[in-house]
Amino acid sequence: MAKWKPWLKMWVEWIDDPKMLSLSLAQQGAWWRLLALAQKCMADGLLVKGNGAPLSLDEIADTLRFITKPDRKVFDSTVKTMTDQGSLHWNSNALVVTHFAERQAKTSSETPEAIRDRVRRHREKQVTGNPLPPLTTPLLREEEGEAEGNGSVTQKKLVTRNGKSVTTEPSLSQNLETA
Repeated sequence: MAKWKPWLKMWVEWIDDPKMLSLSLAQQGAWWRLLALAQKCMADGLLVKGNGAPLSLDEIADTLRFITKPDRKVFDSTVKTMTDQGSLHWNSNALVVTHFAERQAKTSSETPEAIRDRVRRHREKQVTGNPLPPLTTPLLREEEGEAEGNGSVTQKKLVTRNGKSVTTEPSLSQNLETA
């Protein structure tokens, strides 16, 4: 089984973000390394050790492998610039990536329960060979028609896709016939 690897979201708005555009390419690389470290720390953007103690700037630079003087200079200037612009801030001696938790929050489809359900449905489909019913039931399309003397009435029409019904009525009647 493949080893679980943590990941982080990269937003495409970053391409046009004025804060990012103000950074050199080297600083942008340093910024992304800081974001990766924030994700690795798993503390909602706080750059901390495994025991929760804050990482110093020297420890952060060493962890991110900013070893040479030019690299360290880029790192220091990135931290200063991003702090001045509000993307980094200090909280009880810990450097924090501002809004990290909000921007990295999991969507409802990424929760363990949703993933478990998706895997269960996939495995069930593999065993039976039949496609599973959709999670939501499609609605009937309503069409306007004319009744004799009554003006217009609403008639329900089955919705089909590729010649097969995607409405509940046929599938319910098929289930009753096979039961």
